[in-house]
Amino acid sequence: MQIFNSVKLNTNLLVRSLQDYVWGTVPYMGYPANSNLGDVELFNLAKKYLPFKSFSSTIPDRGRYVKLAAARHHYFLVGGGTLMFSEDILRKCEIMIQNGSVPIFMGTGVGDLPKNESLVNRWINILKQSPVRAVRGTYSFETLKKLGVESSICGDLGYLLNLEFETPVPDQGYIVIVPRSIRPSAYHLFSEDFEIRKKLEVLIDNLLSKGIKVIVYAVSEDDYPVTRGWIASRKSLVEYREYANNFNEFNRVLSQARVLVSMRMHPGIFSLSMGVLPIELDNRVKYTDSFSLFNNDGGLKMVDLIDPSSIAATALVDRVLEQYQAENQETRRNRFDAVRPVAVKQKEFCESLMRYAK
Repeated sequence: MQIFNSVKLNTNLLVRSLQDYVWGTVPYMGYPANSNLGDVELFNLAKKYLPFKSFSSTIPDRGRYVKLAAARHHYFLVGGGTLMFSEDILRKCEIMIQNGSVPIFMGTGVGDLPKNESLVNRWINILKQSPVRAVRGTYSFETLKKLGVESSICGDLGYLLNLEFETPVPDQGYIVIVPRSIRPSAYHLFSEDFEIRKKLEVLIDNLLSKGIKVIVYAVSEDDYPVTRGWIASRKSLVEYREYANNFNEFNRVLSQARVLVSMRMHPGIFSLSMGVLPIELDNRVKYTDSFSLFNNDGGLKMVDLIDPSSIAATALVDRVLEQYQAENQETRRNRFDAVRPVAVKQKEFCESLMRYAK
């Protein structure tokens, strides 16, 4: 039976690799099938404008069939998200390079610089072999510069969503709240998220007392179990939704919100793309990096990044209400228009990769 299963597995890998060769499938480094709104829809948005017909994120794991699967292209794509300095992505990149391909980075973000010097040097080697090093934001650009690697900033490709709309949608007066609800197995994050959600409970109760409709939206499969329990006592008072790989429905709901309050990053990027003010309860580097293409100069607030550990629940309520009351169709339009040039340049960037499609 063990021999039979091994033969079956190898046959399946061979068939898939032959299909990828025939179709000219391009290897993609990222996580486009993990049921997380950001990773999945970031890939889907870029795919609309990339000049390639077929993509696969599993080619580096094909063993002896990697070379066959990747034979039609001498390049592979490294997508958005915080992928640089990841050991998993590093391993996959090195496999592809060993099989004759070089990477193209498209809006990729830099994570915390590892203390392991060998790991950093391996990443530098990969980056220097790339003909296209387009990164997510200012932090990523400056980090690579310190390592002696030149790059350009194209931004998180989630801003491409702006091109799906001609104008911002009029708001319907409600607030969308996106919690992060990491499971208890990841205790450090779980305990942090637990404290932030307690502040969100105060916010929700206050908004409801003022007659403001609240929609709680869980956007990752990882969040569903804990969020369902968290929202249970208020389920009759708030509207609860889950992403469930339905991006159109998510955008329909979010585009009509007055503001977004989010513990996750990409809902904020998508809301900003539609002109909706994102209030992010996180100011870690990946957040500041992703929103660094915009600033709040000139009186137009593009994004509000809050350190959730340093703000009291009552102060959070006051801050959200202040933003809620300041919003109008003109501010939405100005915010939407500010994102459009970025989205247009990202579209042009994706289309420029045509020279690597042959």
